[in-house]
Amino acid sequence: MIYLLRYRAMRSEIWHWYWRHWRRGFWLIHVLFAAMLAIPVATNLYEHMSPTLCVATFAWLLPLVTVCAAAIPQLMFKSSERFLEISPKGWSTTIGRVSGSKPWSEVYSVKEEDGALIIISATSRRGPGNALIVPQRALPRTTDWGRFVQDVMSWHAGHAP
Repeated sequence: MIYLLRYRAMRSEIWHWYWRHWRRGFWLIHVLFAAMLAIPVATNLYEHMSPTLCVATFAWLLPLVTVCAAAIPQLMFKSSERFLEISPKGWSTTIGRVSGSKPWSEVYSVKEEDGALIIISATSRRGPGNALIVPQRALPRTTDWGRFVQDVMSWHAGHAP
């Protein structure tokens, strides 16, 4: 079976997905990145170096890093209608003139969260990459959501890296 979907993503879906993952542990990457930046930034900004200045620099860098990282998916957001094809081979999508596809062997994970199917592509290091969020409203009314989720998860499981 092949699923053909047409829908427009909403910024709020991207926002909620991002912050849900931030609360689950993505915040640690922000903390580590801000910590790595704190020493060189403090060294360049102040005439003398002290642990207090490093901590103060970290204190203002962490919210800055967090806000910038959260802004990236919002800046990359495409409000145009998405055409998405999901089949036993993988997925392919087109938004305007931009298109992309992944076979299931290049998909890191597939999971259902809060009425959406989240398909996370694998990076070259086989870790998580970009997420494709397929909201339940994207399916035609005649398509059963549970069957769709089950099909996609079984296709991925058969080709998982």
